[in-house]
Amino acid sequence: RNVSLMPGVRYDYDNYLSNHNISPRFMTEWDIFADQTSMITAGYNGYYGGNILDMGLRDIRNSWTESVSGNKTLTRYQDLKTPYNDELAMGLQQKIGKNVIARANYVYREAHDQISKSSRTDSATKTTITEYNNDGKTKTHSFNLSFELAEPLHISQVDINPQIVFSYIKS
Repeated sequence: RNVSLMPGVRYDYDNYLSNHNISPRFMTEWDIFADQTSMITAGYNGYYGGNILDMGLRDIRNSWTESVSGNKTLTRYQDLKTPYNDELAMGLQQKIGKNVIARANYVYREAHDQISKSSRTDSATKTTITEYNNDGKTKTHSFNLSFELAEPLHISQVDINPQIVFSYIKS
């Protein structure tokens, strides 16, 4: 066999936002000569998560700071969706000689429903109102070129796996 397909689905429950999240997982691998010397991979994955914990901790810290100064604070984050990323990945792997593996990989990642916030102060009550929403989004292109040994170096009782990686990321 020189082609592998790995489909899957992941389910997560986000108890902070009370959301059920289902995300796809798919990867395919083509071993061109069926000898693991030349391989092409491609995949599509969805990932849920994001900065939910960071948002909660930041609000606790900000609420405490503002309450010490005497100002009131009000934070709203109703009906937020769980932030997620769609990811498309492609890669080439080539064995060079007997003991070097070269890899070239590209990953495109698009983030959706990322949490962003806006704040305003009510001049009459001096209350700061912070509202969170799902308006954030980003796109990232990631390129990697790596070289590593197919077999580790054995020195005394230690296996050493040296690797050289060149990366470029554009957001």
